[in-house]
Amino acid sequence: MISLKDIVSKFTGAGIGEKRAMEDNYSEFVLLSLEKEKWEPVMESVFGPAAKPRGSRLTKEDAELTKEFGGLWPDQTLYKKEEDGQTVIAMLWPWQDQKHVTVKLAFVMKKDGPKNGFLKKFFAVFFLAIIFGISAYAFEFDGYKWGTIRSDVMSQGTASGKNVTDNRDCLSFEDTMYGKRCFVNFYFTPATKVLSMIKIQWPDVIDPVPLMEFKESLEDTLTKKYGEPSDFLPGQFETHWGVDDSYELIVLKYQPTIELTYYGAHYYIQGIKEADSEKKADDDEL
Repeated sequence: MISLKDIVSKFTGAGIGEKRAMEDNYSEFVLLSLEKEKWEPVMESVFGPAAKPRGSRLTKEDAELTKEFGGLWPDQTLYKKEEDGQTVIAMLWPWQDQKHVTVKLAFVMKKDGPKNGFLKKFFAVFFLAIIFGISAYAFEFDGYKWGTIRSDVMSQGTASGKNVTDNRDCLSFEDTMYGKRCFVNFYFTPATKVLSMIKIQWPDVIDPVPLMEFKESLEDTLTKKYGEPSDFLPGQFETHWGVDDSYELIVLKYQPTIELTYYGAHYYIQGIKEADSEKKADDDEL
């Protein structure tokens, strides 16, 4: 049976920038994005084509498979291969600087089905949706609708009395929410210019005790509205609301400051695909 050490060794000379962990069942290292032409063929020679390419949805089976290691977002990639009753996976997490990619390799034992905890969380959200008239897949912020064109979001914000700033990558305004100053930022798909993500940031909440108190208050408010969180990631300082294979969700981050992000499922994935198409077009021109 192939070992993780054997797999990692295949990437020697293919752009490894840093080795973080090397254990029998888990390995983590960082690749350089500029060396993709070297390391992507290596990845495919080991695993075959990506099980979840960048920009595609994660299946329920793969969500359960990767959950222990932080799961996957639409802009992340999954490779997997069956090995003697186990599944070896490779999760690719691109950095925001677009220069690095974290690779997580792991052996995962096969499971007969989804964990009871997952089912409980799913039905908790589902039944709360029925009781309170809340759609588990319709998270929104303050009446702004996913897929709204940029100019209409600008008009809606201005009509509500906000001083909306038109930045290159987003629309934003300053506001007060839950008694504290915040910035609300609206992000759009790069080509079609429709609303796909909303991010709220509280820059003044930075001291440890007030930060945790405010975080717990927000968690309580969101739980009352949307049901129990679908995921709590203490190591990554995140709490999620939303079913595992749905990217229409809410993410509360609380390090180093408080940040609340609403993702618009279909439109968020659409934006990733549009960005990839634009990048490919630019590369073809070079």
